[in-house]
Amino acid sequence: MFLLFVICLTVIAAAVADPSVPEMPSQYTVKNVAVEMFTNAGYPPHYTETDSAQYYDYVAQKTRTDVAESSYGTKAPYTMIKDYSQNFPVDCGHDGEFQAPRGYLVQGGQCCYTPLIQDCPAAPGYFPTPDTMFVGALPKMVKYDGVVSNPDVVANGAEADLWESVVMLKQTVPFMTQDFYFDTSDHTSQLGNAMYLMLEASNQFINATTTYTDGKDAWTMGAPDASVFDVSAYDCSKQCQSSSSAQFFVNAHSQSKRLTQPKHEERKPVKAAKAVRGSSCESITSESTCMSSSEGDEACSWCTSGAVGTSCQKESDAQSLPSAVFECSYQAAYAAYTTDTVKSVGAEEPYAPY
Repeated sequence: MFLLFVICLTVIAAAVADPSVPEMPSQYTVKNVAVEMFTNAGYPPHYTETDSAQYYDYVAQKTRTDVAESSYGTKAPYTMIKDYSQNFPVDCGHDGEFQAPRGYLVQGGQCCYTPLIQDCPAAPGYFPTPDTMFVGALPKMVKYDGVVSNPDVVANGAEADLWESVVMLKQTVPFMTQDFYFDTSDHTSQLGNAMYLMLEASNQFINATTTYTDGKDAWTMGAPDASVFDVSAYDCSKQCQSSSSAQFFVNAHSQSKRLTQPKHEERKPVKAAKAVRGSSCESITSESTCMSSSEGDEACSWCTSGAVGTSCQKESDAQSLPSAVFECSYQAAYAAYTTDTVKSVGAEEPYAPY
């Protein structure tokens, strides 16, 4: 009887124990993925993207994303293929030459390439950084938070295992929170994820969520067919325009650089070094000149559009442009910051409404 009692306790303990930390797959295909981001730390302040398929093969060092719809930048549908298996020389001006992989954008039967390198040439304080490919992994300090019901990020109101990582730094609210949702039956199939960044000193935030709308059925584990990465049927010898190249870089990553700026009260606008020709930003045709000029006391901003090309606008005009058509860059010294009240993770609602 005593032995039976011990066995029962062992079975019960095993049943309520936390599941093992899921390992992220290194080769997979996933269908119907929805991405959404809100931020007050950069521009655009809100974007959505729906991908009909994503292919990931760490062994082959290649990825592919089929974008069905997007609310910014290059008008969907289009396909992005990133090939990390070989590098090409890239001239970064005063920073010298670097080796970087390439990404290919295929749209309407046409193809162009983009060097997968950021900050080339680099602004002061930065240096060129070629992109690398890595297998996704949960943070080391991730904690199992049990089963949650009807989380917004999980499709169809399904229950999910929640794994959460919280980084406080020297703040009263988390600097970064990452939520990972997994299927409750196998504890490994990913159903959604969310990332929340918050800089308390200046009330800047980034909320980025990914939902796998077909749930567990969206995933096919294992190596994708090699043909999905093949661009040999296209002439990809021309480099993409800057507006198309921007699609290759994760927007949340570029926005997060803005979160590293000094505290809001410590940052004072400084007039741009160059005077504006013709007394207006619109007269400028060079991006470098635009991003170091001002119109009166207002900084100029550089805007790109796949439909109408590039232009230089004063910041207030740039902010009024539709984000579905234009993507604008702003001078850091003049960046507009809001004072919206942002809730901490753990409250009934996330930082901003979805």
